[in-house]
Amino acid sequence: MLLRTLILIVLFTASFSSALRAQTISLYLPDRAGQEYTLHLYQGQNMSLAASGKIDARGKAQIILSGTHAGYSGVGLLSINDGELRIQLIINNEFFSIEENSETGIVFKNSPENNFMVDFFSNRSPVRVGTNMYAPRYVELLRFQNDLMQSSDNLFLRNHLRRRLDMEALYTSGLWNEIISATFNLHRNRRDFGVDMVEVLRRTNNQVVFEALAEDLITICTQFGWETAQDEIVEFLINSQRIQHPAGRLFFAFRQHRVRPGVKAPALMNNGNEINLRNTLLLFHESGCPNCELQMREVVRHYASIRQKGYEVVSVSADFEEETFKRSIANFPWKTKIIDFQGFEGSNFVNYGIIGTPTMYLINADGIVIGRQARLQDFAEFSGLYR
Repeated sequence: MLLRTLILIVLFTASFSSALRAQTISLYLPDRAGQEYTLHLYQGQNMSLAASGKIDARGKAQIILSGTHAGYSGVGLLSINDGELRIQLIINNEFFSIEENSETGIVFKNSPENNFMVDFFSNRSPVRVGTNMYAPRYVELLRFQNDLMQSSDNLFLRNHLRRRLDMEALYTSGLWNEIISATFNLHRNRRDFGVDMVEVLRRTNNQVVFEALAEDLITICTQFGWETAQDEIVEFLINSQRIQHPAGRLFFAFRQHRVRPGVKAPALMNNGNEINLRNTLLLFHESGCPNCELQMREVVRHYASIRQKGYEVVSVSADFEEETFKRSIANFPWKTKIIDFQGFEGSNFVNYGIIGTPTMYLINADGIVIGRQARLQDFAEFSGLYR
């Protein structure tokens, strides 16, 4: 049981804290007597409820972080009376109190971490106490976030991203999504995003943070159709052998990586018959997907030109309802339009590892995949159609 407790604590702390005793935060908020509170902790894009309760008639309450939260190091959000009062605070193995009065406002007692942040936001020189403080790491994240928004020195920013960005501190900062999203504009091409993020993954030691970052990067690549970046990232993840049992998007991304440029395209199944593809533009789509419908209109519009370039079109739908499927393909001029009414769980979607739609594959005369994209115009073979 002790070993299991140790493992759980390590999994949920970005600072690898070995402390087993519960962290305690005392509240003295007389004006908030009788009000309810919650304390949430940040973990990547998610927030975990660590404690909840009611402030007593004297304005006092005691928050105890135990179990999986005992060794937490990062930012917490204390919300009182359904968010009427919201306090962001640093939690890092301190036993401290939060007090409020009409003259001084919110005061942190016995908390060098939180007083460091108070000094920082008050433009005073923060005092660093000890070598294991989280607050200075958080300040560095804030400064990097500000640089991402204001600096045009992409070379400097990319270097910081690859070599210095503190992913373990970022995971528990509440800035995870904002900072990762802000790095998009640093890259002139999609592959560079993948290359940089591989370097970030390579130096991310905490396994929970590593897996969260990997999952989010695959989600980003899928949403934006950044196929070359995804291939860079997945190739690294597979070779690293750090994700032994991929699930969710990672599972499909690993499977999809088997069907990448340079490998033989899997055969399609259509009503029990096997179709081997040659000189084919293969489309995976579904109804109700705006990007799918846009791209399918583009393929219909350029169908004659696609045929002139020597390719036939084959489409595979993720629809579940026959009437919906029939409406969606009514104006498709090509012959082969496949559906098995199993959605993303159908054999064709699974064999190609489809994570999202639209996904398009270009297959040559030898049955080899020569491209995978989310938009027709991103294939070099068809880019001339948009000039």
